[in-house]
Amino acid sequence: MGAIQIGFCSSSNLTTTVADWAVFDLPYIFSKTNANQTLFYDKDGNLGGPIFDRLNKQMLKKNIKLLWISPAAFRGIGVNKAGVKTLNDIKGMKIRCTASDVERDAIAAFGANPVAMGFGEIYTALQQKTLDGESLPPRSHVRLQTQRSDQVRARQPLQRLLHHREHERKFLQ
Repeated sequence: MGAIQIGFCSSSNLTTTVADWAVFDLPYIFSKTNANQTLFYDKDGNLGGPIFDRLNKQMLKKNIKLLWISPAAFRGIGVNKAGVKTLNDIKGMKIRCTASDVERDAIAAFGANPVAMGFGEIYTALQQKTLDGESLPPRSHVRLQTQRSDQVRARQPLQRLLHHREHERKFLQ
């Protein structure tokens, strides 16, 4: 008998398997949470289209079949410090990210120190203060339950932190 294995992960984590997923780690790539659905689904709600077909073909070469693509969630940065309102406020902080080169480069461009770390290690690292914060979509922040820690939590969407044209220009260069 065989086993059926199934998993759920973000595009950031898939970049180590198929590099083309990295494009979805770029800030501002989508203006709405569900905007990526038009790239992966036809008008009848079926998976398909040129972008899906390209990614699925690459994934199949790695013995991975795409069954579903969820709406893209904007990442936010949560930190153990009150008063984070601009990118200047996170300069020098150790911020957890995925193994995605794009995400690491973005966090570094924002002035913070990216730390690639698995999801399961984040809560302990925040408690022990070996991390100052994490880059996660809001639903993952809730799932991680960092709001239950005794520390002050400040959460800002990356899009809000990036509203200054100076920072956007610096990142895109």
